[in-house]
Amino acid sequence: MDEEALRHFVEDFALELAGAGMPRMAARTFSVLLASEDGSLTAREIAGRLGVSAAAVSGAVRYLERVDMLRRRRLPMERVDRYVVEDETWFHTTATQTAVLATLVATLEEGLTAVPGDSATAARLDQAQDFFAYLIEELPRLVEDWRERRGARTGGGE
Repeated sequence: MDEEALRHFVEDFALELAGAGMPRMAARTFSVLLASEDGSLTAREIAGRLGVSAAAVSGAVRYLERVDMLRRRRLPMERVDRYVVEDETWFHTTATQTAVLATLVATLEEGLTAVPGDSATAARLDQAQDFFAYLIEELPRLVEDWRERRGARTGGGE
């Protein structure tokens, strides 16, 4: 394994996630977990690999747990939590996004009742609402298509 190349990947992927809106330390934490051999590290291990304090990791893992991108586990007889990126992380994240999109659709409906139906504002709100409703309909199909594609690539497994 090329440790230097792996460190570069972790930082590059974290920059991309941060550019997409994820808090930077959460992005770095997720990236280092994703790049770990078994997808599982303690907070101390994460901090050591990133060269940061345990406090920085603590805030990052709280964020990642809240958005369903990692799970906290404790092995029998272990006295420390491990943070785990599961194989279906992207599926869980997508499912979470569907709930967020549903909230947006409902809030846009509220906005539509507050403006004249023939206004430019109503047209913009309606277009946004229609787009988010479309995503809610299509995301489950996309996830299923991905699972079938992934199963074909891996010989039937996920």
